[in-house]
Amino acid sequence: MSAHETMIYKSKWEGRTVRFTDAAEDLGCYAAIGMKAVLLEARQEHPEVWVLLLDYAPFDAHNLPLEQSNYYDKNHTPCLSASEAGFYKARDKIYLSDPSSWDHYLTVVADA
Repeated sequence: MSAHETMIYKSKWEGRTVRFTDAAEDLGCYAAIGMKAVLLEARQEHPEVWVLLLDYAPFDAHNLPLEQSNYYDKNHTPCLSASEAGFYKARDKIYLSDPSSWDHYLTVVADA
């Protein structure tokens, strides 16, 4: 990807509010379908790997009901959300491939 293409993608995404699509469940991270976050930074870590730094905190009230119960309690039952299990992080990273595929997982939200 050229420096110009990188700049175009970064300007489209960085600093913007994003909503996770139905494909979010494939990411294996905190994000769930319909959750919102601010994409603080997108950087290319390797030729095929981009790191996206997300801030979920501005949308805690929106995201909390969307959390999945995929953390285990002391009885080994997957019945706790990340918040309930103490694993919620207001700022977190996700790893994606080429920015041209990001629309599969995220959409830019016009109104926060």
